[in-house]
Amino acid sequence: YKKFGLFSQVTKTFLKEQLKLFGSLRFDYNPEFNPAFTPRLAAVYTLHQKHNFRFTYQLGYRFPALFEALSYVNNGRVKRVGSLSYINEGLGYLENSYTQASVINFNAAVSAQGNTDAAALANRNLLVWANLPKARPEKINSFEIGYKSVLANNKLVVDIDAYSNTYDGFLGQVQVYVPKGETVGSDAAVLAMLDRNRDATAATGNTAASKGQDRYRVYTNAKNKYHNFGSALGLTWIFYKKYTLAGNVSYNKMKATNTNDIFVTGFNTPEWTTNLSFGNREVVKNIGFNLTW
Repeated sequence: YKKFGLFSQVTKTFLKEQLKLFGSLRFDYNPEFNPAFTPRLAAVYTLHQKHNFRFTYQLGYRFPALFEALSYVNNGRVKRVGSLSYINEGLGYLENSYTQASVINFNAAVSAQGNTDAAALANRNLLVWANLPKARPEKINSFEIGYKSVLANNKLVVDIDAYSNTYDGFLGQVQVYVPKGETVGSDAAVLAMLDRNRDATAATGNTAASKGQDRYRVYTNAKNKYHNFGSALGLTWIFYKKYTLAGNVSYNKMKATNTNDIFVTGFNTPEWTTNLSFGNREVVKNIGFNLTW
């Protein structure tokens, strides 16, 4: 499992070096996936030598990590499996499985109606075909604007930014159920999803027909695109000799989506994050301290 990359950047100044433009291009190749190009454009404009305004656009990719791509771990009743399609060969969890949530809802309805085969077949529409996509790298489009300056006779540093991101193909895990030896949609596959048939094997004539189910926890990509946005403010004040007081606050918000996805995404950044710090880089020669809350 390997990846190769190349990177190049060009910088140009204008308006007596008040405006700096940056352009970069990165190429990444992982033999398991299509090649990926990631451009980045940025501009910094400096006003009166101390007010710096910046803008950045970039596109980025994250290839599945080693465990996300290649894992096959038997945790007893559930096997954790990677996202590469050849791990799926002979197992069927990508194209021949039902989602865990739908199987739970299905069994609840069947149980309420007597837990019979007839009740199972009558509620078959509750089962949702997982139809997991072939894995691909995560992708992000990002815009950022910001301002930074050193004010008050070089004693106060101010840094403000705002951003907007769009994620496509968030990687995460979803649990699915595969009907042993059966095809999703058939009567036998529906009956295999019953809790009482979880580990069952039934004999028919001289052959053994499996009626049980295999459970897999699969690394796969989210089907929806996700948008998040936020802003941050940071202040650093040198208030006495080398003593500094600093603080920052950031806001991060994930925009809600109108349609349910196959799993809950791993975006777990809190909406508000704050910290305050007090320190001195050099109280005496080569010795300093910093306290942060």
